[in-house]
Amino acid sequence: MNSRRWTLPWNDVDSFKLLSGRFEAERLPDDLSERPVPDFGYNVLNQKGLLYDPILDYDESQGERTNIQWPDGFDFAVCLTHDLDHVTRYSLTQTYRRVKQKASAHSRARSISEESLVGSNASDLLRSIAIEGRSVLQTIQHTGTDPYHSLDQWLDAERTIGAKSTFFILPTPLPPYHSTDPEYRFSDSILFEGRKQTVAKTIRQIDNLGWEIGLHPTWYSFDDVDKLQQEKSELEDIVGSEVESVRSHCLHYDIRQTPRVQEAVGFKYDSTLGFNRNIGFRFGTSYPWKLYDLQSNNSTNIVEIPLHVQDTALFRPKGLDLAPDDAIKYVKELTNRVRNVGGVLTLSWHPSKIDKNGWLDSYRQILSFLNDQNAWITTVAEIGEHCRQRAKLTLE
Repeated sequence: MNSRRWTLPWNDVDSFKLLSGRFEAERLPDDLSERPVPDFGYNVLNQKGLLYDPILDYDESQGERTNIQWPDGFDFAVCLTHDLDHVTRYSLTQTYRRVKQKASAHSRARSISEESLVGSNASDLLRSIAIEGRSVLQTIQHTGTDPYHSLDQWLDAERTIGAKSTFFILPTPLPPYHSTDPEYRFSDSILFEGRKQTVAKTIRQIDNLGWEIGLHPTWYSFDDVDKLQQEKSELEDIVGSEVESVRSHCLHYDIRQTPRVQEAVGFKYDSTLGFNRNIGFRFGTSYPWKLYDLQSNNSTNIVEIPLHVQDTALFRPKGLDLAPDDAIKYVKELTNRVRNVGGVLTLSWHPSKIDKNGWLDSYRQILSFLNDQNAWITTVAEIGEHCRQRAKLTLE
């Protein structure tokens, strides 16, 4: 990646200040421990109307792309990812865990007089308990296969085009608990490829098939080296090999602290830097770069593969609230812009959203479209390692 400092004439944004995270750091609250990261509305590029174009990927004088040479003559790359937030739709045990964790999170939020993402006041807690009560009734009444036991369908969709993806896995939550903590455990049973087995065994099988397993750290590990190390080590014990890639759960990430913490525990690649409620280029680029440590004023060794599109941002009412056909059009338009600069387009689709009408089918249609675009479609680690070997990633 061309990492020269310049001010692009059409947008007056300093590239070094943007990619190093200084623009973002200036706009963040002092403490993100008990609140979500502000989403796209606070972003300097959104304020300038530049969120949907990889403005830093063009040569400053000619407006032409600065190439990364992709394998086998591919024009650009596509990074496929999944966040495994839930593994079972109908489970009394997991419902009990959710209620217990949310009650604990509510108690903690009250004790420190702060607002957490969910359950910050009594009405939120009661609403959450009512939702879980309905879940209990649905679980009791449910017969047949659990819809979330469908990981093989996502693998099959990618096999169809000869691609693989990265699955980001949540670890076992440790106190203090947060309302977003996972309710599943590695010892829980699910169906995978027609067999009932533990989540741990399923993750190992996915890894053995050639898909990548990455860590999806819990809420409070974003600035805690010891906690993040415990979570990483647990998943490595499950997989039986090093876990190289990371994406913070709920994108709970502090640009002032998290890169340093991730580097301290040995991660090589991150793919957190996107939005929960919009799509686009949070840092103005589709190219990977080495994250910057704002405390030491040096680049880290972590290669960032920025996130551009989440299914939840496309479809949810709190996001763009698009119909599937319109969502596909948005992704195609972003694809064209990334292809024009020879960058990377990163997608995140949640396996537990398979029960939402059109979400899986839209993913299949997008994969079919991407397969016709001369793109290298692969995992976070493969793209990150290729760029580490073949591109200039350090900010200067």
